Amino acid sequence: ETITVRHYSESTTMIADFENGALDLVLDVSETDYLAAEDGAYGDVGTRLFPTWDLLAVCLPEYNPVFDDIRVREAISLAIDTTAITNAVCGSLGEVAQSILIDGVAYYTPVGIHEYNPERAKELLADAGYADGLEMVCVIPTMPTNDKCATILQEYLRAVGITMSVESYDFATAIPILMANGTDISIFGTGGGTYLASMILDTIGQNSTNGGSRVTDAEFNQHIEAARVALNDADRQAEYDAVQQWAFDNYRTLPIAYAQAATIFHNNIGNVNGLNARSVDLVAVTID
Repeated sequence: ETITVRHYSESTTMIADFENGALDLVLDVSETDYLAAEDGAYGDVGTRLFPTWDLLAVCLPEYNPVFDDIRVREAISLAIDTTAITNAVCGSLGEVAQSILIDGVAYYTPVGIHEYNPERAKELLADAGYADGLEMVCVIPTMPTNDKCATILQEYLRAVGITMSVESYDFATAIPILMANGTDISIFGTGGGTYLASMILDTIGQNSTNGGSRVTDAEFNQHIEAARVALNDADRQAEYDAVQQWAFDNYRTLPIAYAQAATIFHNNIGNVNGLNARSVDLVAVTID
C-alpha cells in the first residue's frame, strides 16, 4: 500500500541500510556492491542487471580533415582493444558493443568487433603519410566513464604513434567547446534512456547537433531514411542492417561498450522488472 523512496548521496550508507533491512530493494548499485551481493556478502539476496541503453563509442569527426582518409580511421580502430576498454571502463556491468545500435533495441544486428592489430595500424598510418605520427586533442566532460575511456584510449593511440592530449572540463565548460567542434577526436555516449533505433541514429546521422559524432555521408543517411519510411519490418530490418554494416566498414563511429546497471533486493521481493535499473516497475513488485 505504501512505497517509500529514499535518495542517498553516499552508497556506503545505502548498502548498510539494505543489509540492516531498512531497504527492500536498491537501484543502480555500484559494480563492487553488485559483485558482493552475487558472492553472498549481504546474505540471501537477489540481483538483476538491466540495460541502461547507453552506448559508449569513439567518434572520428568529419570536420577533422585527418579523418578524410579512411586509412587513418581504420588505423585508429586497429589501435583500440575494444574488449579491454570495456572491461576496464565498465567491468562486469559492461557488454562489448558489436553495433552502433544497442543490444536489445529493435533492429539491432551484431555486426562484429573491430580487430585489434596495432602493427597493422602503424602500417596504415605510414601509408597515409603519418609515419612520423600525429598529434590530437580530445575534449571531454568530466565524468568517470569519459575519464577512464580517454586515459586508456590515449595509451592505445600512443602505442601506434598518435599523441592525444586529454582536456577534461566540467559540463558547462566542455559543452560549448564540443559544440564549436573543438575536439579532434570525440568520446561519445547516448546518455541512456534511448530505446529506439531511430532515436539513436538521430545522434549520429546528418541531423545530429553534435559535430563530433555527425555523419553526413549520403549512403549512410539514405539507409536511415529508408528505414524510417519502410512499410514492413523486413524492409526496415534490411535498411537498419545496411546502416550498421556501413558504420562498421567506414570507421566513423567505433562502438566500445553497452552499459548495464545493477539492482539488488532481499529474497522476499519478487517480479523485479522494468526498463532499467533506474526505473523498476514498482507497481508490479511483489513482497512475500
